[in-house]
Amino acid sequence: MGWDFAFLADNPVVRTKRFGITAEAKSVRYPVRLLRYWFGYHLLRVEADRLGRPMDVAEVGVHTGQFLEFVKSTPVVPTFARWTAVDVVMLEEKLRKAGYDDFFEANLEAPDFALPGEYDAAVMLHVLEHLFEPEEALRKVVSGLRAGGIVIGGFPVLPGMLVQSREAAVRKTANLHTGGTIHDVTEQLHPTLKNAAEYASRVLGIPVTGLDFLVPAVDGPDYVIIEANERPGLANHEPQPTAQRFVDLLFPLTATAQVSP
Repeated sequence: MGWDFAFLADNPVVRTKRFGITAEAKSVRYPVRLLRYWFGYHLLRVEADRLGRPMDVAEVGVHTGQFLEFVKSTPVVPTFARWTAVDVVMLEEKLRKAGYDDFFEANLEAPDFALPGEYDAAVMLHVLEHLFEPEEALRKVVSGLRAGGIVIGGFPVLPGMLVQSREAAVRKTANLHTGGTIHDVTEQLHPTLKNAAEYASRVLGIPVTGLDFLVPAVDGPDYVIIEANERPGLANHEPQPTAQRFVDLLFPLTATAQVSP
């Protein structure tokens, strides 16, 4: 392909603390995430050369803005007329530091979602694997592209032969009576997990439901929902006021607000 690999291994920007990749990834010459950025960058560059003019790009699912920061650290940066950050939760301060200046906060899974204009390219490097209906989301994004526009997307996979080497042994169950423990991680919870739980509850039509997630990290966006309970236990959620909120839901007129003296 004639695409430059050297800057991927030697790029000092992606190995700074602010860029945010793990120490383990920094020790590898070609981390998987950076390979995705490398492919995405070169595809954008080829498209920019084809168009022969500055591109309008919509990046859906930007999180902390690593991809644009990576693109701007490359030896030859394509010219962009507009680069719009699209996400359900916009970390605007971090994104501005990464070089973003156009923001559109919206839920891709909302029925009325639409991009805020027409674009030459849509980037979806960290999105499709987290959606309940990825095909519908793609349809909505594609409708905002100009004729001949491109979508750059994907999600990480591992060959079966490598999976076992990356999986740690865990308990068969995590119930309290089988030795599991409870930890409150509300403040560390990634917004993607919160949105997925709320969406699943709405789809099921159960306003109070207990959802069992399998996640590699509570502060990351990756998850699998394995079970929904229509009668979840309300105890053991300290310090969160779970039982109180349930009573308030059943009897809204009894809900009281704390009044400051």
